[in-house]
Amino acid sequence: MADRSRYTETLAAFCAQLRYGDLPQDVVHRAKLCLLDSIGVMLAGATTAIGKRTLDAALRFDPQGTSTAIGSARTASPPAASLVNGSLLEIFEMQDGWRLGNVHPCVVIPAALSIAEWKKAPGRDVLAAMVAGYEVVNRLSWTMVPRHLARGFLPTGTAGTCGSAVAAGCLLGLDSAHMTQAMGVSAFILPVSTAENLWEGHSIKPLHAGYAARQGVEASLLADDGFEACPIEGSAAHGRGVLEITTGDVDFTRLTARLGEYFTIRDVYFKAIPACRHVHGTAEAVQNAVANRTVKPGDVEAIRVHTYTLSATRLNRYPEPGGTAIAAQFSIPFAAAAALADLALGMAQFRDSRVRDPLLLDLARKVSVHVDPQIDALYPDVTPTRIEIVLRNGETLTSRVDTPKGDPRAPLTDAELIAKFRETAGMALDADAVSRLQDTILRFDEVEDVHAALALLRRGMTRD
Repeated sequence: MADRSRYTETLAAFCAQLRYGDLPQDVVHRAKLCLLDSIGVMLAGATTAIGKRTLDAALRFDPQGTSTAIGSARTASPPAASLVNGSLLEIFEMQDGWRLGNVHPCVVIPAALSIAEWKKAPGRDVLAAMVAGYEVVNRLSWTMVPRHLARGFLPTGTAGTCGSAVAAGCLLGLDSAHMTQAMGVSAFILPVSTAENLWEGHSIKPLHAGYAARQGVEASLLADDGFEACPIEGSAAHGRGVLEITTGDVDFTRLTARLGEYFTIRDVYFKAIPACRHVHGTAEAVQNAVANRTVKPGDVEAIRVHTYTLSATRLNRYPEPGGTAIAAQFSIPFAAAAALADLALGMAQFRDSRVRDPLLLDLARKVSVHVDPQIDALYPDVTPTRIEIVLRNGETLTSRVDTPKGDPRAPLTDAELIAKFRETAGMALDADAVSRLQDTILRFDEVEDVHAALALLRRGMTRD
């Protein structure tokens, strides 16, 4: 058991020693795109009622500080700002992800930014801290897939806390020993993020990422103050670390496999659809099936969705008449219905009025979801979905999507990502402010003081 702790120590040492100059240029570019995408998504989240409630709740007893609460004119302590900004990432379900871990590693960005603002760090240090944080989130979640989520835990909340601690620790200048402790402390204080809050569409769901970012920041500060904890693997005598107790059998070797050679941020996907990644294949397949022809909801007898077990069992949920956008984001029947009726699945489809539209609710009831053993065998290497739309005239339309748009193997182009940023950031800022922010982020390694560079985000909303 004692030998296991070398995995935590090796990963922590790699992250503590990682510098901007060590990063390949494609990794730097990828990190900038992740930052651009995430800040846009946070700005969009700040325009919502949930975003505003989160801001008020998080800053109720923390009215001032050094770190930006994105989308408002307020600042707060690094932990409180991380809570706000991490939660904003999750509201529209447009955050980046890593398919091999069922996780959203961008949760580390709020932690990195909050400490960087406090320390007035340069942008290049933020980019390096992000890459380190992504490594930890992705590798921890990779060791636990698929059992962790199957047991009811959200890896963004659990693995995300450890990655946030590392990202914050990089900007605090923690050495290898203290970074090891930051990972251990984060594993001790991380939130138990229960997935049922996600599947059932409860409004608290976005805060699991916020608390992961906040607890990660606090873990790094505790480690910096000299607190110690068991490594990720648990104690030398008994194990019982966070991976084991939340998951069971885990593959510890994934924590360090090809470390420094394979940067996992290269394989992060970006979302073109504001919904759970596991519904994207359904939406794309439906749109492909009805392309270049007119199919009205009344023409449909049935829609059959064939996919892999995780998607078929967790997202086979029918929207309710008084349902929420969060619930709709995790519903294959809703995705299929909206994609057919509107030939789109974008921001407009997740407004309350559309989520509760009787026409879509009726169409969603015609959707059935099935596990396809042949497709299941391919998961998670690929995430296929095959659909059949049975029309009342007896015709059947079919389509299959193996790799939804946004995956590195079917990527969104830089231009498409910038367009997404301009849409999401444009929900909070005027066009001129969006352009200036875009330029700042895409040259973030030239920024000498992150706090000064992010002044635009502290001016609040500039759109009416």
